[in-house]
Amino acid sequence: MHRDFQNGYDLFLSHYVHEEPNHLVWNILLYLVASYLLYLFLSKLGKPRLFNLIFAINCLILPFILSAIWIPLNKFIFTFAQRTYGFSGIVSAFIGSLVFAYILFLKRKLGIDSSYAYISSLMLVVSLFVIIYFKFLSLEIGILLVLFTFVVFGWAAYRTVRSVEEEAKLELIRYSGKPRLVNFLPFSLYLLIILFSINLFPAQLTQGKAMTNIAIHYFGFILGICFLFGLAQIYEG
Repeated sequence: MHRDFQNGYDLFLSHYVHEEPNHLVWNILLYLVASYLLYLFLSKLGKPRLFNLIFAINCLILPFILSAIWIPLNKFIFTFAQRTYGFSGIVSAFIGSLVFAYILFLKRKLGIDSSYAYISSLMLVVSLFVIIYFKFLSLEIGILLVLFTFVVFGWAAYRTVRSVEEEAKLELIRYSGKPRLVNFLPFSLYLLIILFSINLFPAQLTQGKAMTNIAIHYFGFILGICFLFGLAQIYEG
C-alpha cells in the first residue's frame, strides 16, 4: 500500500499480499499457531463466541484500522517507505489476542484482576518497544518514556500479582502438586510478552530484501490485546 493510495480496496487487500514467499510462509505458520492456541484457550474457558468475534475483527476490520494508522505515519514520519504490504499486522493482532486470552486463563485459575493485568501488559509492550528502538528517539524522550512506562508497569504488575486469590492458588497447588509452577504463573504472563515482543520487534529492521514494518507489528499487537479485552468486558457484562 502506497502512502498516496488511489484505490479504497488497497486499505484492506494490502494486508493479504506479500513480496517474498519466505515472509508469507513464516506469517502463515505464526497465524496458524496463534489462532489455534487462541481458539484452544477460549474454548477451554467456555468462550468460543469470543474467538468467533475476535477472528472476524482481526481479519475483516483490523486491516482498515491499521491502514488508517499507517498512511499518515508513512506520509509524514516514515517517509522512506514507498510501499508496504503483508499479513504481519493481522498475525501480530492474533498474538496480542492470545496474550489477553492467557490473562483470562489466569483469571479463571487464580482469580487475578484482569484490568490490572491488561494495563501492565500494555505498559510492558510499550516499554520493550521503546527499549528496542531507543536509538531512533532523542535521549530525553527515550528516557522519559522508559521511566513512565516502567513505573506504570511496575505498579500494575504488582497489583496483578497481589490480586491472586489465595484459596484459588491453594486449590491449584493441591490439584497439580507443583507449588513452584503455580506461584510462577502470574509472572509467566510477562515472560510470554517479552518472548513475543522479541520476535515481533526485531532490532534488525531489514529482513532479506524487505524492511520490517515495525509500526504495523506494534499496533497490531497492541490492538489485538485491546480488542479482546473490550470484547471480554462486553461479553462478561
